[in-house]
Amino acid sequence: GRGMMKGRAGDLAGSVDDLSRAIAIAPYAADAYVNRAAAYYQLRQFDRAARDLEVAEGLGARLDPRFVDALARALGGGR
Repeated sequence: GRGMMKGRAGDLAGSVDDLSRAIAIAPYAADAYVNRAAAYYQLRQFDRAARDLEVAEGLGARLDPRFVDALARALGGGR
């Protein structure tokens, strides 16, 4: 929860740190990967965002197709 709150407050690096800690504790928490992917996307770290979405999908998360499409465009359109 704290990682999401930091992200909403604009502390994206703090959000990534907190979500990474959550993932270390609970590596099967698909939502943590999705939320960290969103933070990475906002930080323009598109490759990391894509990796996290792949893991989340493998864990059974339902991905927002709009986010997936936006990330695909960002990856294909240069950084």
